[in-house]
Order: sequence, then structure tokens, then C-alpha cells
Amino acid sequence: MKEEALTLYDYLSTAKVAAKRRVIKAIRHGLAKVDDKVIDDPNFIVSPSSKIEYEGKEVPYVYHFVIMLNKPKGYMSSSVDEKYPSVFRLIPEELRERAILSGRLDQDTEGLILFSDLGRLTNRLVLPQYGVNKEYELTLDKEISEEDFKNITEVGTDFDGEMIKPVSLEMKDRKNLKIVLSQGKYHEIKRIFYRRGYKVIALRRTKFAFLELGDLEVGKYRFLDALEEEKLFKIVGMEKEQKVFTVSRKTTK
Repeated sequence: MKEEALTLYDYLSTAKVAAKRRVIKAIRHGLAKVDDKVIDDPNFIVSPSSKIEYEGKEVPYVYHFVIMLNKPKGYMSSSVDEKYPSVFRLIPEELRERAILSGRLDQDTEGLILFSDLGRLTNRLVLPQYGVNKEYELTLDKEISEEDFKNITEVGTDFDGEMIKPVSLEMKDRKNLKIVLSQGKYHEIKRIFYRRGYKVIALRRTKFAFLELGDLEVGKYRFLDALEEEKLFKIVGMEKEQKVFTVSRKTTK
């Protein structure tokens, strides 16, 4: 992946040394240094290896990151512990304060969720207008009828006056199905089947956009590599905003 230019403003804004307007003002007033030289141009090009100072203090470079986690059951998709422990406990401690969760799952649901420090990315990945597909495997408490299967795929389900259809619905057998959604309504899958007299007794997200769990174990995470990050940005129309990303890391605890 070709790295885009990193400006002094970008560097300091990412490090969150101050509000964005204040950062620009401070740079223009000569309060920033690059490799021991005062720089008053916010658009001055720097690199992650540059020595950057702001108001007399050195500022280490902060890499952006995107993490995928195979969420276990029994964890809440929240930033703090509530009735169940937070999924944030499962990612690196030093990143938790900056991390934003994308693709929430109920505590009794497992599977692929994403974390990033880029709010626009995490938001766009779940907004309906970007149509990012999520794939799930589910088990019902009883066999689904041909009529109900056809009704779900061809008629849809009423969500507040809007008829929602899955992108696709496949049967492994009459109790085990695979469903692909692009909307992400509240409890959408459980409500689709509950309204037809079925209970979802097991639910697992296996795919988020093009990302698949693969051999990522339950409770483990990994950092996306550069090509995956580039593709993710392209899907939600953020190519021009992509900056220098962290290098790929192996699966870790």
C-alpha cells in the first residue's frame, strides 16, 4: 500500500494533543518543532520517524489501527463492565481508551466485531447507506417451514413500517441457517424469526464486509494488515482520508 503524505497537523491531531483548531493555531504561532526546527505550516510533511515537539514537549507518533476480534459469548458490546464483562477487556490495554467498537453483538452472540480509533470508519461500516454486509450462522429451536423461509426472503419483515429483506438466506438444514444482512436493525435476526414463531438459540457472525473469522480463535484478536485496511477504507468511500497505518501484527492474546 502506498502511504499518503502525513502532515504536521495530521500527526498532532492524531496524537490528540489539543482540540483541532487549537493545534492549527499553535502551529502557526511557532509552538511546534520538527527535528528541532520550528515549523509554522500545518501542512508541512513529516514522517512517523520525525521528532515532533508541541509546546515544548516531544509527541510520540500514534498509529491508527483496526482490530478484528472473535467475540465470545458472555461479553457485552460496551466500553465498561455492566452485567457482563466488556469486550474491551479482550483487546490490548494500551488501545482501549482510543478504541471505538463497530458491529455490536449481544452478550449471547459470538463472532466478528471490529475496533478502530477512527470514528468515521467505525460509523460508516454500520450505516445502512454504505451497505456493508454481515454474515451470520444461526440455529433455531425448531425446523423452519418452506412457507416461512419464502416469506422472509420474498416478502420481508416489517420494522417500523419498513419491509426489510436479508441480502441472502440459506439453509444448511431446516434448523441451521446462514443469513446475510446489510442494515443492522436492533435485534434484527432474532426479531425476524421470533415474529414467525421461532427462537434463535445460537448466533454467530462469521463475516464482516470481506473479512472472515478464518482460524481466529474465540476470544482472540488480530490487527488488520495494510491491504485489508486499504480495502476497508475503499468500501466506505474513505480512500482520500487514509493515512499511515500500523504494520500487520500476528494473532495475540
